[in-house]
Amino acid sequence: MARRKQHPLLQYADKFIEFIDITEKSKRSYESILNLYIDYLENKNIMHATRKDIIRFRNSLLNKGLSVNTVRKTISVLKGFYQYLSYNQMRFDLPELYVKDLTYGIKNPVVSKNIKKLPLTKKQAVLLLDTLGTR
Repeated sequence: MARRKQHPLLQYADKFIEFIDITEKSKRSYESILNLYIDYLENKNIMHATRKDIIRFRNSLLNKGLSVNTVRKTISVLKGFYQYLSYNQMRFDLPELYVKDLTYGIKNPVVSKNIKKLPLTKKQAVLLLDTLGTR
C-alpha cells in the first residue's frame, strides 16, 4: 500500500492482508477497504482509533450514500482487522488499547426487508416451466 503519510496502522494492514486465507481478488478488496479506512483516520488526524471513531466511519459511509451491503462488508473487514490486532497486540508491541477488539459490539446496518418482488409475467412463468421440463 503506497501512501504519502505513514499511519501507524498501515504496516499492520499489510500484515493482516498477507495473513488472511482468502483469494487474491478478496485481498485486493480488503486492501481497498483498509486504504479507505486509513485515509479516513489520516484525514481526521486520528492516530489510534476508538470504538466511537469506527462507528463514525461507518456512519460517514452511510451518509455518503454507499449501499448497506457495501458498508456491511467494510465493517466485516474492519472487525477481522481489529481482531487480528487484538490477537497480536503483544507480539507487535501495540498500545494497550488494542488488547481488546475495538469493533466488538459494533452493529452492521440492517438490510431493508421491504424489497417487493413483482410476480412473474405469464411469459416468464411459461419460460420457467419449459426450462424445468414440467410442462
